[in-house]
Amino acid sequence: MKEIIVAENLTKEYFKSFKYKKEGLTKEVTVALDGISFKIYDGEFILVLENQLL
Repeated sequence: MKEIIVAENLTKEYFKSFKYKKEGLTKEVTVALDGISFKIYDGEFILVLENQLL
């Protein structure tokens, strides 16, 4: 698998969730971790960071 660093050193103040499209499917993942390091192990995908200041 290819390691893709989606967001690093980001907290919930910067974004609430992110969406990525893969093979015609759109998935939305809510940030549930501390946000210090967020990684996705997957194939090619389009990443869209949503700036949702809390």
